[in-house]
Amino acid sequence: MAEVAKYMRCSSPNREGSEAVAQAATEAVMGMLQKLRVHCKYGAVLEKWTQAVFDSLECESRAEFVEKLTQLIQIGECVRVMVDDKELSLGEMPELLKKNLCDGRFVAGDP
Repeated sequence: MAEVAKYMRCSSPNREGSEAVAQAATEAVMGMLQKLRVHCKYGAVLEKWTQAVFDSLECESRAEFVEKLTQLIQIGECVRVMVDDKELSLGEMPELLKKNLCDGRFVAGDP
């Protein structure tokens, strides 16, 4: 510390070099701080979106979210199977879905 103090005296010819090093270090730290701010904002946005998805699916935990997401994927597959297996009009879909998906799973063989 004494060496730095010696170079910081106004009359020292090495003062400019010390100031340049300090300035470069300060700029580097400020750049890192700016990147950290950007990452924090991104994380905050990501957290808000995650919470919005959890709320929309009425989930309290990640495990519950994964379970409900799995159910949605299975239901989507069931709908695809129903559409592929039958020639349906758009108007017939709601009734068929109520009949086959009311308990959360597809009942094979139902009309």
